[in-house]
Amino acid sequence: MTLKELFPHQVEAVDAVLRVLQTPASGHLPAEGLRAQVIAATGSGKTLIAVAAAEKLGARHVLVLVPTLDLLTQTAAAWREGGRTGRYGQLLAAAA
Repeated sequence: MTLKELFPHQVEAVDAVLRVLQTPASGHLPAEGLRAQVIAATGSGKTLIAVAAAEKLGARHVLVLVPTLDLLTQTAAAWREGGRTGRYGQLLAAAA
């Protein structure tokens, strides 16, 4: 459960992620799988969007790629603050 209430633009982004990651009506997933990318301004809450989307999807593992170790540390802290800890909230992250 996300601990912070989302702003309207974040709710809209979470809804968009959920729409993109829905299983197609045919029931057949594309060979490359389902993927989403959130593009938003610095400080707009992309990490909280990811936490909320992962929670709503029931995702057990989420891969997050960031360009720096500082941002990796920040992301991991926000992930934990969002309630995504333990076995069913694992964050798999990598920094360039």
